[in-house]
Amino acid sequence: MDISSKCTGYSIVEVSNKTLIFKEIGALFRPITWTESGKYYKYLIDFIVDKCSSKAYNIEKIVAEAYFVSPFKGSGTSVVVEAIGSVKASCYFPKPSLEFESIAPQTWRSMLDIKKDDTLKGSARFKVPTKTKIESLLNLTFPEQTFDILGNKFRKTPTDLVDAVGIAMGFFKKTQGITTYNMESNAIKLKND
Repeated sequence: MDISSKCTGYSIVEVSNKTLIFKEIGALFRPITWTESGKYYKYLIDFIVDKCSSKAYNIEKIVAEAYFVSPFKGSGTSVVVEAIGSVKASCYFPKPSLEFESIAPQTWRSMLDIKKDDTLKGSARFKVPTKTKIESLLNLTFPEQTFDILGNKFRKTPTDLVDAVGIAMGFFKKTQGITTYNMESNAIKLKND
């Protein structure tokens, strides 16, 4: 998961024969009308509990990007810490409880050999090369838009979604030596299903 104050990217994966298979990739957008952060935290908890109770997946662990305050933004920083706390708490709702692990951004990027592009500014220095690398590894082009479940509409595909894929790839390469990646044909959430 790439947990942030406005949108959380996620991917649900399965490891099979040293291949990381992406079963579902999506983004949880926080509605702008939710001025109280607690609603967003509950939404994250409910999402995790719902996915864990689904017969479609056998979720055992949540992996999230370790949190660092961005030198480019100050807003939303306390919300991210609290959102991470709610995700950690949600690990104890399913039975058996889930493991929670984190991986630093520089670690998962280095595992995928992603280098910043200093010709770009701000977060784009990492976001653009990350998207390019992941699209290359999965042999795909991310769609321009993904579905916002709460807003019941399509929105621009967020970088959080792309980063969530990179976090999973980097984590499993580091911990299990996985270098082969695959994705189910309907993994990216393009509609409400």
